[in-house]
Formats: sequence, structure tokens, C-alpha cells
Amino acid sequence: MKFLKKSKKLIIGIIIGLIVGSVVSVYAAYSYFAEDVSYASSNGTEISVQEALDQLYAKENSGSKLETIDCTGYYADVNDDGTVDGIVFIDLAYRATGVWNGNRNSSYSYLATSNLRSYKISTKTSSYSGKFGTRSVVAPNGTSGNARFYVMALSDYGSYTWSDARSKTQTVGSVTFRLPSKEEWSAFGGQLGITNSNYSSTY
Repeated sequence: MKFLKKSKKLIIGIIIGLIVGSVVSVYAAYSYFAEDVSYASSNGTEISVQEALDQLYAKENSGSKLETIDCTGYYADVNDDGTVDGIVFIDLAYRATGVWNGNRNSSYSYLATSNLRSYKISTKTSSYSGKFGTRSVVAPNGTSGNARFYVMALSDYGSYTWSDARSKTQTVGSVTFRLPSKEEWSAFGGQLGITNSNYSSTY
């Protein structure tokens, strides 16, 4: 009788071991070969299983709201067209105060603002690599509410004198870029850690 009980336990243990082992083996094989397995997507293009899963993951996370994340330093696609337009240097969901480069004349102060527009991590350009490092890209997730971010354009509009530059603007979608004020320049440098020593070599 004891032998039968021990045999049953042994058999059950072996069965459980085989099940666990087969599951692990299948998962390992799937992980290894996922990139090589492909199929025709709905639009007729060929896509790997890994790419499909990556797209599904991005889609599932694209609608996640960013209210609890300070997005200072993130890149911005201001009209969600897949092109990175600038970098966030003020996130109005949070208060930001400081003095740029130790100069009291270059202070800035921004209070947290309510009724802000909803934003998401872009699925068209989920990350971007530039002089400010590799970071996520934020894009608007609707049009209602106040603009949440101050965004510095990554490219120059042109070369002008100060008096001419003050009147120049550039519109991207529904967003208009203009020459920053002194406080905005200070916030840009202070929030992103730009100093006299690293400006010419890095930025």
C-alpha cells in the first residue's frame, strides 16, 4: 500500500515536471523564433510575429495618460504626424522654478496649471535620439484643455537680427513656434541642464 502511494506521488511529480518543462520549452522556442515567423497582415504586407506583438504593445500603451509623469526632457510631436518637432522644457502639470547658470537675472518660475490637454506616448515615433539623449516622444491625445508643454524647436527657423526675429513665427499644425522670451530661455537652459561649459561641445 505504501509503495502504491509513493508510486502515485512519483507519477504525479513526473507529470507535473513534464507539463512545466514543455511549457518552458515552448515559450523559449517561441521567444527564439518569434522574429523569424511572419504572416501577411490585413494590408497585404508581411510582418513578423515579434513586430506584430510590438505594435500591439505600443497600441495598448498609447492611450495611457501622462498626468503622473513629469515630461520635462521628453521630445514632442506637436501635431502627432510622426515628426519630432522639439523638446519639452516646461511641463505645466508641475511647478518649475530655478535660476539658470547661477545668474539671478536669469530666473524663471512656472506654477502648475489645471485643465490641461491630454497627451500620450506617440505610437508613430515612440522614441527619438538626439543631442538631449534618447527619450520618449509625447503627442496630443485630443484637443480640449490648455496646452501642457513649453516646447523648444529642434531646428532653427533661420538667421535674423534680434529685431527681425521677434516678428517671425512658424506654424506646425495648430501650434505656433516663436522666439522665446528671456524667462523661457532661462527655463530651457535650467530645466535641461545646459551650461556655459557644455553648450558649445554638446548642444
